[in-house]
This record gives sequence, structure tokens and C-alpha cells, in this order.
Amino acid sequence: MGHQKKSYKKFVATAATATLVASAIVPVASASFSDVEETHEFATYINTAVEAGYVKGYADGTFGLNDNLKRSQVVIIIGRYLEKLGYTSEVTTSPWSDVTDAEVIKYGNIVKDAGVFTGYANGTLNGAGFITRENMAVVLDRLAKTVTGTSLSEVAEEIEDVKVADLATANANYQSSIQALRDLGISTADNFNPKGNVKRGQFAKFIVTSVEKIDAIAPAVTAEDIAKEIATVDATLPAVADIKADNAVAAKAAVEAAKTSITAIEAKIAEAKLTTEEVAELEKAIAAVEAKYDAIVKAADQAIEDAKQLTVESVKALNATQVEVKFSKAVKKSSVI
Repeated sequence: MGHQKKSYKKFVATAATATLVASAIVPVASASFSDVEETHEFATYINTAVEAGYVKGYADGTFGLNDNLKRSQVVIIIGRYLEKLGYTSEVTTSPWSDVTDAEVIKYGNIVKDAGVFTGYANGTLNGAGFITRENMAVVLDRLAKTVTGTSLSEVAEEIEDVKVADLATANANYQSSIQALRDLGISTADNFNPKGNVKRGQFAKFIVTSVEKIDAIAPAVTAEDIAKEIATVDATLPAVADIKADNAVAAKAAVEAAKTSITAIEAKIAEAKLTTEEVAELEKAIAAVEAKYDAIVKAADQAIEDAKQLTVESVKALNATQVEVKFSKAVKKSSVI
């Protein structure tokens, strides 16, 4: 079974993410560790990540600032972050043949189902092994793609590249992810050291700054999303048969509101990266909604007209036996008597 994800509205940050961003501004004393000085360059990032709930220290009160980050630890940290955004997994068995730890299994299923951290081709994780900086860059790139529909590499395409002196030493498949981290300011070193191991303190900064960038990315708009919006507008329009005098004005107002919404949706279609076939289907759905406008307005006007009070405007004797009576509106001949 694939991962399940709760509603992630268009970049209204979740409470967990909001906490993370706020904490990045004001260091949190409660997250202090004996091996992390308050003035250390990573102290604020460590405090922020701890307060957000996806990074923890050791039982002895240390953070392990300069310890190499294990692959299993990356799985847990990324998994906790995704969990706070509503990601879950129905899988309960171990996602990798060499993993038996319950926490790694839980978060491993989340990150693997989401496609963020997949492990090795032979079905193992090598959780005790250390993650390299180039591997970390790819994981963060995938994380942005999973959450927003847009990778960090895609965002960085619009930015002029900042030189990474040792980029050529990285795996060719990872270079765009490394370059994206540099262009977006997630990495600030002139030399990225692709083959080097990531330290725990360094990763605190990488994850916090990456999440801030992820929060700022506009979500990719899909044809499915737009189709749902069109259906929602359609649902606001009343059926012609249901229009009566008491709801006729509201029916006409619903048409005007629908026109405004459809105009906004058409603008969204123009900006979205959709296929020709997708655009054609959406335009067809819009046409079906617009086709209802005239019938609704006509029925509403008729209901309003029918509801007008019938009054006698004038009475005039035509002769000794005939009287001409003028009414405020037309009446059926059969109803005169």
C-alpha cells in the first residue's frame, strides 16, 4: 500500500512547520545540550529542529554535534517531519531486510512509500552506515518534491548558479541537487565536499533551512485539483426546476459568483503546467458550467415576474354591457372569471 497523506493545503504551514520557522528566530533554551554552546553556529538550528519534534539528542544530555549522521537517523528525522505533515503508511513490516528497530521500521515505511529515502537496490538500508553529503542533498531535493510537487532543483533553475568549487567530484546524478542547495542558500560553503559524511549539527541546519524553503514553494497545480474546483463551482448553481420566487434572487447571485470563480480558474489553467489534453478536458467542464447560466437567470426572472402582485390598474365602461379592466400584468384568459 502507498503512503497516505492528510490534506496539505496550498502552503498554509502546519502547526509543526510554523513552530519551526518561529523558533528559527528565537533560540529555545529548553533544547540546549551540554556539548552545544549557545553561541555555536548550529545552536539555533538544533534548538529549532528539536522544538519542532523531529530531532532529538542523546540520553546523556549531549546532541552529538560532531558525530557522523547515520542513515537510520536520517530516516527517522525525515519520517518525523513527514508525519507532522500528515504522511502515514499502512505497511507495518520492515521496508528493508536489515532493519529490525521498530522506530526505523515505522518511519522507514513513511519515507520509502513517499519516495524520499529508498535504500539500496539490494533491499537493505545499512542504517548504521553514515550518509554522505551528496546523498543528503538528493534526499532533501526529493523531500521538497514529495511535499510540494516541486523539487529544490526545479526552484533553483530560476536562480543564477553560485559556484560550487568541487561540484565535479560529486556523482553526476547528484550534482543538480547539490547545486540547488548552494543556489538557495541551504549550503553556504564554497566547497560542498560531496563524498564527506554529514555531521549531526550540520544536518540540523540543512533540515531547518530546507523546510523553510519548502514552505515558500508554491504547490504545483494539477488538472485534478482544478477539476475539483470546477465541480465545486458547479455545485453552487441551483437546478432550474428548483427556482422559485423565494430563491430567485439568490439563484441569480449564484450565477454571478460562479462567473467570477470560473474566470479565476481559467487564469489558473493558463499558468499551470498542464498537457493539451488536460486543458481540453478542463475547458469542456467549464463550458458545461457556463451553459447553465442563461437557463438559471431566465427561470429566476420568470419566477420574480410571476410573483408580482396582480392589481387592477384601471376600469372603463365600453358600453352598457362591457367593461374594460386593465391589470398590472398579463393574465391567462381562462383565469379572468
